[in-house]
Amino acid sequence: MVEFIIQTLENMIITQKQLISLSERKKTALIQRDVSELNGIVGEEARLVKLFGELENQRLEQAELILQAHPSLTFGQLADAVPAESGGKLRSRIDTLKELMAELQEKNKVNEQLLKDSLNFVQHMIGQVAHSGQRHFNYQSPLSPQKTQAGSRAFFDTKA
Repeated sequence: MVEFIIQTLENMIITQKQLISLSERKKTALIQRDVSELNGIVGEEARLVKLFGELENQRLEQAELILQAHPSLTFGQLADAVPAESGGKLRSRIDTLKELMAELQEKNKVNEQLLKDSLNFVQHMIGQVAHSGQRHFNYQSPLSPQKTQAGSRAFFDTKA
């Protein structure tokens, strides 16, 4: 049973590495503003996250079965109680998975900030376009009624 947990952890590590790779691709797509690439990455990420969840459920089920057979032990104590080779593999895989999860979390923080910056830029540009129709800058049609100098909002305050 411990070997099955080790195999599941190895599959989780592979999936986590794929998520990290996708996270790097996502960063590049965000910087280049490649929406079609970003859509593909998000779909692949969803598939991998679902797979990772299934692997996690398998791992939990196996751990529960083992702990039911040895109710007085914690999982850490059980890892110490199994043969040295299996216990070492188990601890190694758990440590590797923790490191990969921390790495992915950092990459996701960077991508989250890039997304926020992109959204702020888009909102700013929309605001500029929406308000540009309201400004006349320096030109005023000779047929329109004259506005006073104080009421005019122009880039230049003097007449040419």
